[in-house]
Amino acid sequence: LAKLGKAGLEPNKKKFQVFGTTDDACADKPEWLDETFVITDPDAKTRVEAAEAEAAAAAEAAAAASPESAAAAAATAAEAKEAAEETRRGVPRSARAHGAWICGAALGSEG
Repeated sequence: LAKLGKAGLEPNKKKFQVFGTTDDACADKPEWLDETFVITDPDAKTRVEAAEAEAAAAAEAAAAASPESAAAAAATAAEAKEAAEETRRGVPRSARAHGAWICGAALGSEG
């Protein structure tokens, strides 16, 4: 990444993915680098989807908020986003199928 910066290029870190083949393969990865997975447990998936929907609704409300309530709405949206991310991070490894998407094709485990 440092070499890209020296060349005047900025990587889109949101599109980076990592796929580790063992439980500790990604132990030293940077915090911003997502270990992509699909949730295989229906209950965990429902909890994550609800938290992510709440975060999306809060972000929409913040974008539409009046100038007087913009700061409070932005804070609420940030809290909801963090809660959704924490909910996703809390999915047990046994309820995850890991992988990465490459040119629209999945590469990974089945669970």
